[in-house]
Amino acid sequence: MSRLTYTVATILPSDSDTYEAPDKALGKDGEAPSAEEADEFIQGETILGSGPYEMTDYSPDQGATLEAFDEYWGEAPKTSTVKLQFFESAAQMTNALRNGEIDLNINDLGPAERSALENEDGMVVEAGAAGRIRYIVIDVTQEPFKDPEVRRAISAGIDRQRIVDEVFEGAGEPLFSMIPPSYEASDAAPIENAEGDVGGEKIKFDLWYPLNKYGDTEPDVAETIARSLNETGDFDVTTKSSDWAAEYASNLNTGTYGAYLLGWYPDYIDPDDYIEPFYHSQKTFIGFYGDEEMDQLISDEQAETDDAARKEIFGQIQEMAGEDMPFIPLYSEVVQAYYGEGLCGVENSIDVALHARWYMIGRDNC
Repeated sequence: MSRLTYTVATILPSDSDTYEAPDKALGKDGEAPSAEEADEFIQGETILGSGPYEMTDYSPDQGATLEAFDEYWGEAPKTSTVKLQFFESAAQMTNALRNGEIDLNINDLGPAERSALENEDGMVVEAGAAGRIRYIVIDVTQEPFKDPEVRRAISAGIDRQRIVDEVFEGAGEPLFSMIPPSYEASDAAPIENAEGDVGGEKIKFDLWYPLNKYGDTEPDVAETIARSLNETGDFDVTTKSSDWAAEYASNLNTGTYGAYLLGWYPDYIDPDDYIEPFYHSQKTFIGFYGDEEMDQLISDEQAETDDAARKEIFGQIQEMAGEDMPFIPLYSEVVQAYYGEGLCGVENSIDVALHARWYMIGRDNC
């Protein structure tokens, strides 16, 4: 069985005082570091950090240990030692959490494990804003996907709520834009209202999904999408799969797959991180789409400093995305943390980018 890595922490107590996260990282002059100062943190192939912890132990198969960094420029973290432990399955990790072998899990649990923990006495569940998204990549250079009418019809035929309810037992949100609703980037919902006409002819295609990448629910996600489309009478969809490491990842952007499932979570907390990597013809990491008007809109939103004006541009981008439909958003995953009583600060330690701020978590010292 291939090894899956889960973000899990065993929290050990610290005698430090309450820690307040700084508003920003500071450079030598007390302001945000310049590009030159940032370059000083990279020496050859060694990257130097300035965080509250240092890694004192790491094993690819077992986990890692983080110890409070004595020379950290800020206040000491609430927890002096954080142990990250890796598991082969969500079931093993859930049992460890229930037995008190670990203290905290953030995300990466399946519906069965989530349901079991939510009904467990003494278990605390924190749910945050959705930031991780799932979507379908469409190769717009292939038949039958060259026609945007077909792409819009595929999007309209997918019952997103059915995926959330049947596969994830309600733990998620239907997604009608590549930007999750938690960002409130615009009031546009063009994909939700998009319609397409397949011309009375049943469209046949394969929908690909990866194995050993997004968890045990991936086959169910693909099959639910296929059933939704086939039940419209306009499509004949067959699901196919390949192993992520052995085949799937290397076949992206090669034309091997005409329609395939992928996922994304942000590198930084801004709606642009859900737009430029997908829709900009020169800066995209995935897909087969390019349009000069879209490129200009993206440049405009990146340069705009007025929030209201920028929101309007994002609306135009999403309207155009709904017309062209090179990507089909499916659902967003809610950030969820599970932990036993006694920990504090967890609710403030995670964000939509799934960054876990271990230094904010403590035991009765928040």
